[in-house]
Amino acid sequence: MEKEFRREQHYAVSKSGVLTHIKDAHNSTEDYCCPSCGCRMLKKCGSIRTWHFAHDWRDANELQKKCSYESYLHEYAKLRLKQWFEESDSIIFHYVQSVECKKYKDCEFMKEPTCRLNIEMSYDLKDVFKKCSIEAPVTESNGSYRADLLLTSEDGSKQILIEIKVSHGCTEKKKDSGARIIEFDVTSEEDVDYIISHDIKESDKVRYYGFDLIRNDEKGLIKPARRLRKFILFKSGKIFCEKTCCQDVENHRCTSLFEITTVNVSDEDCWRLTLYGLMKARERGFKYPSCFLCDHCYYNEESGRNECDINKIKIERGADALNCVFYRFKPKVFEKISYWPIECLDIWSRSCKNK
Repeated sequence: MEKEFRREQHYAVSKSGVLTHIKDAHNSTEDYCCPSCGCRMLKKCGSIRTWHFAHDWRDANELQKKCSYESYLHEYAKLRLKQWFEESDSIIFHYVQSVECKKYKDCEFMKEPTCRLNIEMSYDLKDVFKKCSIEAPVTESNGSYRADLLLTSEDGSKQILIEIKVSHGCTEKKKDSGARIIEFDVTSEEDVDYIISHDIKESDKVRYYGFDLIRNDEKGLIKPARRLRKFILFKSGKIFCEKTCCQDVENHRCTSLFEITTVNVSDEDCWRLTLYGLMKARERGFKYPSCFLCDHCYYNEESGRNECDINKIKIERGADALNCVFYRFKPKVFEKISYWPIECLDIWSRSCKNK
């Protein structure tokens, strides 16, 4: 009996074009027809079965006799949803907006789960769209289509296609058209009742196509997934090992000659990165003097720091060598550096960029 109930048609269209439920039509003297085939409908309002409409096969032509429940359901859903749109004060549309790091698509180094943030959004369709049309033509870049329902803004600049899937869903060509589409799965009149009594939200029976649901993070909502450290050799000859983040891997300073971006380098190991960076810079032809490369630099085991054996001061950034008369390059300084486990994400030099 449940299957039989689902196959009954409880709606028909009056001569004046109004979609009417059997409970509202049973006392009316107006004629009603099937919303799908146009056949005259009989009102079945007995005491045993649920009230419903039935085709009057006496006046039906061959085409009308082939009218199926699926055909009826598809046409009924279009009329009912149009009626819902026109009579509702508001129709809330929910969607999930994915905000991703502005470097996400081109990032060759990392794509952590935190690089994309999902934000639940919603707006009232009635605030944007003022017209709902049935079987409206739509032209997109890859062809022309007919929408089951077409929502259009007042100036016509915005539109959403409403597609009703009874037995067949949107074609791949329509999905790939770039049009914004909301597709509803409808297998019974009850499904349509559920649609018009709830906000629109994507689910197993509601699908979105063509919506721009991925945006670049222009407001700084995405926090950097990883903290990094960058070695920089500037045109002045000065060097720095500064903290940075994954979003800054390929942002090279306009006055730098050579940069290395690394991971897992602590504050205590900055001098190691400095030596490594200076070695790699010299390989690219940038042979600037540095206290770390000087024969007078030594490691003081008591203080646990690099010092100059002339003035006994701690070597911080090594830039004093630029103006030091005692500077003397120590060729063997790079011998052990090659064995240090330094993980580089990016090695860049201006000369390489200009090639």
